[in-house]
Amino acid sequence: MKSISRELNNNLWAKSTGESIAEHTNKVISILSQLKKRSPYLSTLSNAPQLWYWAFWSCLLHDIGKAAGSFQSYLRGNQTHWHHRHEIFSLAFMNIFDFDKEDIPWISAGIASHHKDAKEIIEGRYSLLAEPEDLALDELKEEVNEETVNDLILWLEKTAKEWLKYKKLNEVDIPLKRSKIDISDFIFRIPETVSFTLREYNKLVGEIEREPYTSLKNISSIFLRGLIVKADHIASANISVVETIEFPDEKKLAATIGIKKNDLRTYQRIAGSTTGSIILSAPTGSGKTEAGLLWAHKQQQNTKVKHHLIYILPYQASLDAMYKRIKEIIGCEVALIHGRSLQSIFRELMDAGYTKRESEILARRSNDLARLYQPPVWCTTPYQLLRAAYRLPGYEALWTSLAGALIVIDEIHAYEPSRLGMFIALLSELRERWSVTLCLMTATMPSWLRKILTSIADIELPVDESVFKTFQRHKITIIEGNILDPEIHQLIKEEISSGKTVLVGVNTVKTAQRVSEALKKIIDDKIVLIHGRFTARDRLNKESLILDKIKISIKEFSPIVVIATQVIEVSLNLDFDTIITEPAPLEALIQRFGRVNRQGKKGTVSVRILTQSIDDEKVYDQDLVSKSVDILKRNNNSIINELMIGKWLNDVYSGIENKFADSVLWHKEEFKKSCLYTLKAFNSNPELAKKFDELFDNTEVLPKSLSEEYKRLYEQSVIEAKSLLVPISWKQFLRNKKFIYYNHKWSLWIIDKPYNCETGLEI
Repeated sequence: MKSISRELNNNLWAKSTGESIAEHTNKVISILSQLKKRSPYLSTLSNAPQLWYWAFWSCLLHDIGKAAGSFQSYLRGNQTHWHHRHEIFSLAFMNIFDFDKEDIPWISAGIASHHKDAKEIIEGRYSLLAEPEDLALDELKEEVNEETVNDLILWLEKTAKEWLKYKKLNEVDIPLKRSKIDISDFIFRIPETVSFTLREYNKLVGEIEREPYTSLKNISSIFLRGLIVKADHIASANISVVETIEFPDEKKLAATIGIKKNDLRTYQRIAGSTTGSIILSAPTGSGKTEAGLLWAHKQQQNTKVKHHLIYILPYQASLDAMYKRIKEIIGCEVALIHGRSLQSIFRELMDAGYTKRESEILARRSNDLARLYQPPVWCTTPYQLLRAAYRLPGYEALWTSLAGALIVIDEIHAYEPSRLGMFIALLSELRERWSVTLCLMTATMPSWLRKILTSIADIELPVDESVFKTFQRHKITIIEGNILDPEIHQLIKEEISSGKTVLVGVNTVKTAQRVSEALKKIIDDKIVLIHGRFTARDRLNKESLILDKIKISIKEFSPIVVIATQVIEVSLNLDFDTIITEPAPLEALIQRFGRVNRQGKKGTVSVRILTQSIDDEKVYDQDLVSKSVDILKRNNNSIINELMIGKWLNDVYSGIENKFADSVLWHKEEFKKSCLYTLKAFNSNPELAKKFDELFDNTEVLPKSLSEEYKRLYEQSVIEAKSLLVPISWKQFLRNKKFIYYNHKWSLWIIDKPYNCETGLEI
């Protein structure tokens, strides 16, 4: 056996770094066994008792084709004539073992699909319609000699026995059976074996295509490919542990956040004692996050499985804050997954005192872990989950990672109807067929939305009226006029002069820029403008500045005016003294108010709402805005009783609720037809991927004025250079196309429009 190990370890590489096939394969199987520990229910969920057995053999054999002489030469940097795929050569080694007939298609599929989609293999390079000589499979016989094959057979048999015995990857207890083929015959039959296993793979793909997406064969196939891709990628990233975590109970959570167990709120305790999918309503700032964690603990207790947790928020900066908070509370690795997460983590590490080089290495590794879905907790947006339904590359790994998860959706009401419909369709699918449990959280929502959400929950927790009563912290003050009126600017100046922190809520970037320009003439240096068209670097700098001045933990605030388009994007932990805001739908206004006197420790403070807005027709439904203003006018000078907000919302939607409910339900059904009903394993969908980009993906541009700085930073740190990019929507991109050109060296778009760190990109 020593000679076998030496042969495999020294001569047969899996990676150009010199890592051997034996080393890499053992890592992959180790990760697979840990994935089974985290998600033991996958075989039950797919009604495939052999799932882990298929996955084991697929992982054991997936890279054995790299033993080909030409591939070994290629890994060592030599020029070769190798023009086959290693996973196809790996199929030949299935002939070593006498697999049961029904297992062969699955193991063939697991091996052949671990890099490329089925269409690229069995309809492309290895088309089953091609003449055998055109596929040049006979060449594969020249790639190994009898000595190498003998060593590989002995190693494979020994390794299979050890893993199947100790790692419990053979739940169905299928005995290990060697085929009776001799080595010379094995080599002679390589083309025949490859052709046969490809046909078996093709047969499985065809059966899946003919069956509905709900078929257990399709679900099993998604899990099989997902497990192998995850195990291979995690092992290739030199990660040896798939972490699991036990979420804190009441005692541990209370101690962690610095309160007594008895000080936990009643609704938090109810959440922590309820099993199943729930709807939870509580005021902003009252501890919904803690309630969600206690709920997660209860689900783990109930199933005796350490399920992973996915925490969803609508905005990136809120996610950044939640990512830090959950790490502090739980003390485990947390995945941050959104469009700018790499830059966010890089900045966090730089702020912690790491060097630029260290920060880049650690940020990339953290980002890689997140994208491999390795950590036991994720903080992400709904759009990252929707990638699975749009069948973007790697979608099977994402579906596999979602199965059995605990998903907390905070601010469930914060999405416009079309996207909310898609998201609800996905959540419904996950709950019905993928064993996902949901915790839907909100401060408030209208009855029409509550009715829709009850269809994807087991129970709606009773509202804790005592909490809402203690959160009577805001007094409505209606002001006639708009945000550009000089009288409003004078009011803001007076508030600043009295030492207050003031939030100015506006509806568009252009309006925010105009207000900032006007206020600077009378207030000078106490203004921070923040919106979505800043570079990541400037955005993070502004967030840090704001947090330093007015986060909850600070006892004495510095006077400051923050002009923001989406205040809830800034942070979860802001606590302004007052707000002056443009009119908006009531839900949006309540969110803005929630960043003022957050914990009610300042008594009752005025929240001022203007009656007119500037150019926001494309941002909000004007019926909602006008009806919201009418409700607030009727309650002018009243203290907001947060228990009444639900009634106010129903009044706002009265007569138009069907328009919104019907839109949500229509988009829900359309999403099911276009994405869910067409979900099949082994083939990503370029058309759906294009649709996803159009619907959800902003693009990023580099302001031309920052080109020289980008060039300098690019040579030092690509991540830091990328922090100079500005996100814009696809519509904004098309509208400004004549000012945009492509830089091929940097692979990015450059926009010739004014930009500075104070006002952002002007388009």
